[in-house]
Amino acid sequence: MIASAALACALLAATPAPGGRVALLVANEQGLGMETALRFPTQDAARLASVLEELGDFRHEDIHTLSGKSADEVLSALDSLAHGPRSSLFFFYYSGHADSSALHLAGTTLPVDRLLQSLQAVPAELRIGLIDACQSGSVTRAKGVVPGPAFDLRVDEGSEGQILVSSSAADEQSFESDAHGGALFTLHWVAALRGAADSDGDSTVTLTEAYRYAYAQTLRATLLSNAGPQHPSFKMELTGRHDPVLTRLNASANLTLSSEDDGDYVIFDGAERQVILEIPARPAERLKVALAPGAYVVKKRGTKGVRLARIELSRGDDRLLADYQMRPVPLVRLARKGGLGDLWATARVGQVFTGLGVRGLVHVDLGVELETSWWLLGAQVQGSIGNNEAFGLSTRYRYLGLQLSAMPSVHLGAVALRAGPALGLYYLDELSTGRALVKGVGGVGALQIRIEVEVTRNLSLVANGNAGGLLTRVAPHSSPWQTGDIAVLYWADYGFGLRAAW
Repeated sequence: MIASAALACALLAATPAPGGRVALLVANEQGLGMETALRFPTQDAARLASVLEELGDFRHEDIHTLSGKSADEVLSALDSLAHGPRSSLFFFYYSGHADSSALHLAGTTLPVDRLLQSLQAVPAELRIGLIDACQSGSVTRAKGVVPGPAFDLRVDEGSEGQILVSSSAADEQSFESDAHGGALFTLHWVAALRGAADSDGDSTVTLTEAYRYAYAQTLRATLLSNAGPQHPSFKMELTGRHDPVLTRLNASANLTLSSEDDGDYVIFDGAERQVILEIPARPAERLKVALAPGAYVVKKRGTKGVRLARIELSRGDDRLLADYQMRPVPLVRLARKGGLGDLWATARVGQVFTGLGVRGLVHVDLGVELETSWWLLGAQVQGSIGNNEAFGLSTRYRYLGLQLSAMPSVHLGAVALRAGPALGLYYLDELSTGRALVKGVGGVGALQIRIEVEVTRNLSLVANGNAGGLLTRVAPHSSPWQTGDIAVLYWADYGFGLRAAW
């Protein structure tokens, strides 16, 4: 109760200018009971606050952010704004947990009907509510964990000047992105407000433009999700109004991105700690975005690889960044988050040659590999069977081996170069015409060299070769490395195949 009163006093002290724009941004990582804590609501709210202040005609003191507050505290803040002067635009934003009937705020619930009543009580010519909330968890992390219908937004038929936008349809999930540090819908909504949605090139972004862009990009980003795609929803009641302008792009610095191929741009702050926005690119397309003065890192992943540029923008700048001005950077294979690395299955076919008489037999190996950021650790089962003809004598060979390898890696775009030691054990038998079966066991030591070409993120083409020695009790006809019936013989193989991620 004391906290709610203090919050109300703070809002009353920051009385908005009559006719100005006012925003209340609510972020909650914690929901109810066993709901998994979300990671990015506070960052989502901060990212949205920045673009509203820079481009949306909101004064800094008229943007109110509540983080980790209860339902009573949010209602108290809305009640305080309801007793303030009439504004031209009131913007409400929520990022956190919800179910079909209520928002979940720090162990408390805020019924949807009660929220809509409080929003409608705020005096404003136009009220916009944007809700980024839903329920289930996955690797991309759907927002929240309680099974049930997704958050459903409603607008009373009698509302005038009230617009409500939700991040998903009534039976879907909303997603967070670990890669970009935010909720997908909010990330695309912010990109829209920064100019990605300015389809008519008039340097303003309207509500319709923002929604259409955020809808399309959210659907594109989640279309292949194992939890199903995410469709934002939109309800509007406007009487006698034109499509409202949300941001004006000439209020800051402008950056135009000129792309030569299909791909995606991601713009970070200068320290690469925050994603400012992500924008898809098409060949020969120019994308104009508005940014605050400062340092930025622009990265683009396209069909020709990854490119990077560092830029510094001053107020009033209108800069062009083309692909040729960005330097190429190599791709880096990263370990799977939360585990030791990526697991791969491998299959290769080639030929083997040994000092035991084996000459070019078909050689097959199947393996499992663990890839970390710099190392590839593998275990392979190898086998060969076939006949060799020499001096009129036919010999049948059967070879079975187990090999362990460890190779450091260098990545050059889609190509990986690897080399390292391989050690193992083998069993071999040979049966020649008119002779008894000869069996041998021993060890293998070799240097393995490998080249891989990435076809997709989860599939690569592989070419490799091994060269080394066999330690054997089967005495050769002659060997410079022989003591009694123990000898070291040469061993080599090569192969081609595939590797696929699990």
